[in-house]
Amino acid sequence: MQATARVRRGVIDLWRIVHTPEPHVLGRLVASLSAEEGRHLNRIRLPREREAFVYSRGALRTILASYTATPPEAIRFRRNRHGKPRLDPARHTVDLQFSLSRSTGLTIVAVAQGDPVGIDIECIRPLADPLGVARCFFTAQESGMLERQPAHRRDVCFLRYWTGKEALLKALGSGLSGPTSAFSIVLGPNRQLKLIPKDQRNRKLRRWRLIGLQPTRATVGALACRTSTPLLHWFDFDPRQQNSQRNWLRCRTTDARSSCPPLNDIQ
Repeated sequence: MQATARVRRGVIDLWRIVHTPEPHVLGRLVASLSAEEGRHLNRIRLPREREAFVYSRGALRTILASYTATPPEAIRFRRNRHGKPRLDPARHTVDLQFSLSRSTGLTIVAVAQGDPVGIDIECIRPLADPLGVARCFFTAQESGMLERQPAHRRDVCFLRYWTGKEALLKALGSGLSGPTSAFSIVLGPNRQLKLIPKDQRNRKLRRWRLIGLQPTRATVGALACRTSTPLLHWFDFDPRQQNSQRNWLRCRTTDARSSCPPLNDIQ
């Protein structure tokens, strides 16, 4: 089996996966899951959550298979003490870094060569108490900025802060168990995010960059990376093609330094 996808240093591939409840598609993706993932799937009772799990894990395996020349079901992972997965170096020689996030019918997978990445997305929606959550997880600067936002913009601004923080903590390998107050995020125009370490003890965070994303009109997100000016390639994943491994990945890329893919096909 040959690799059908490659990513070079300085480039981050972003894969957009829309969940469609088609039984034949779900069946193929279920067949790619590991035994552990299969047991986890059996414990999920809600049909929508089962579909989301199958799509996100099955698509991740299929995407990584295209870079590693490995069948999706043969992909093996190792996890750090916080649960962050990586390719098992005992089984895979390619130095791929990846991150996954899903929200309400959509999964995004980021793939990079060598350097760690983190990604997080959230569906835009009304929030019950964004200011209360911000006081628990955000810095005083971020909470103050959120309080000053007009009410109609507050939910989206909160999600931009939240996805920025989670994307960086994912890249660092700690997830939300990490120190969310160790850095502040400044929201700029056109989805720009500026990362500011809290003090000298966290100065290593200056090596990181946050990029605001809008994968669809109804979704916001963020990407964390250590590449100063990454080239973002957007792809759409379509598992309905089944003639060959290559056809499983119907690819379309903007091939541009853009935080937003073409949105005319996905609302």
